[in-house]
Amino acid sequence: MWPWINHNNNSVKIERIKSMKTKLILIAALALISTVVKSNAQIAVDLDSVDANLGPVDATTLLASYGITLTNLTNPVSIWSDTNITYLAASPGTNFLLQQVGGSPDGISYTLDFSTPLTSFSFTRIASVDSNAVAQWTATAYDNLTSVGSVGEAAFGGTEASADYTLSGADITSVTITANGSGYAGISSAPLDNIVLTQAVPEPSTWAMLTGGVGSLLLFRRRRSS
Repeated sequence: MWPWINHNNNSVKIERIKSMKTKLILIAALALISTVVKSNAQIAVDLDSVDANLGPVDATTLLASYGITLTNLTNPVSIWSDTNITYLAASPGTNFLLQQVGGSPDGISYTLDFSTPLTSFSFTRIASVDSNAVAQWTATAYDNLTSVGSVGEAAFGGTEASADYTLSGADITSVTITANGSGYAGISSAPLDNIVLTQAVPEPSTWAMLTGGVGSLLLFRRRRSS
């Protein structure tokens, strides 16, 4: 060996270069994680898959099949058919979601908890086609305990066209429906149809990039330690 070559310094430099490469790969992997491209997956809740022609059907089982849990109920929530409540009209099907309480008291409510957070929750308040009052109602979206938006209507009577609503947020974990019938409304809460859940999901190509980046990091670390 040549006496003027400092092998210790060379070893230190090599180790520093390896360490720098490891850090660069790690930074690249973290950058991929932080910039994961997401697309929206829309899921329509099919209320018409339930036979409600003979009377209201408890909504718990159907909603659970879409990852929705009913909580904080003051009264049961059911799937109804407009063949039985003829002064309401769902569209395009016949079924709708309703918390119907005798006497229409103030302060009835229920919460829809989502197993997967949503970026939006859309629905239709179905049409009233005859003279019958619908209670004042509010739908509020939450990110855990933080409200991220509300929609609603004042009480109305007589005929009323259907209305579409959307609640949006980065991570909607639940939606609470409250209503005040003031003791006289024939429909004690909002009759809902055309419920659509929008979830943000990573694009497959982005997951492939992320997996490749992390895999490269792990392979490099194994070679370095061998």
